[in-house]
Amino acid sequence: MFTSIIPIESDDPCTVGGGKSWVFAIDLFTGGSSTGKTFDINGDGEFNTEDMLIIRDGVVGTIRIIDGVEKIVTTSLGGSETVEDYVAEEGDIKLPASGVQLNQIVDSPRVLRDGTTNDYVSVISGSDGGDLKPLPLIDGGLFDLLTGRLNWQQLR
Repeated sequence: MFTSIIPIESDDPCTVGGGKSWVFAIDLFTGGSSTGKTFDINGDGEFNTEDMLIIRDGVVGTIRIIDGVEKIVTTSLGGSETVEDYVAEEGDIKLPASGVQLNQIVDSPRVLRDGTTNDYVSVISGSDGGDLKPLPLIDGGLFDLLTGRLNWQQLR
């Protein structure tokens, strides 16, 4: 996992700090997009199929459970959300999110092991001083195999 930042745009040289961050997850073996459910997109504290992105007719949406009903939520470029009942359609494509945008500058993720579940989680701290929710890492015990420094080598 890694982060990037988008600083606040300002013509005022006295404006200090602030902005947004993206947290990305990549496949450790290929360097490509993460194939697992890495982010709790709907914020329910679980990492399951409801955290997948839905691509329908070229528009990306997320699934949320609102009052016990599955809804598909899409966001316009202007930031306004459209919420509709979700009914799966034949052309729907479900994919895990490769990254999430956060409305603050965040530090690099720290990988910790949950003492209760023994799962690996990534915890990040933000510029507002608070800790954000843990983000899960890949399923299974793969991290037990990954010790020391990791890198990729370009093959030609």
